[in-house]
Amino acid sequence: MDESNVLDSSFLERMNTLLANGEVPGLFEGDEMTTLMTQCKEGAQREGLMLDSQEELYKWFTQQVLAQPPRQPAKGKSSYDPRQTWPSPRLRLLTS
Repeated sequence: MDESNVLDSSFLERMNTLLANGEVPGLFEGDEMTTLMTQCKEGAQREGLMLDSQEELYKWFTQQVLAQPPRQPAKGKSSYDPRQTWPSPRLRLLTS
């Protein structure tokens, strides 16, 4: 794939950011971001952390995601199963 195949330049910007630092700008917005931050604050508090700013909470969230080991799909199986059980309570907030 090259730039001529991409319809929107914002796609390239997001992919570059994803590859550079593992984040996708604008991935969570509005009500989704509010819900995520509430769940992150609750999760951090359960671990004894007092995080208040949205930046601190989002950093905690990304650390929790990155701390999970990658899953290897079974031979001949898709790596994504929406019914999967998360191995860690930290990631359960992603499925609620």
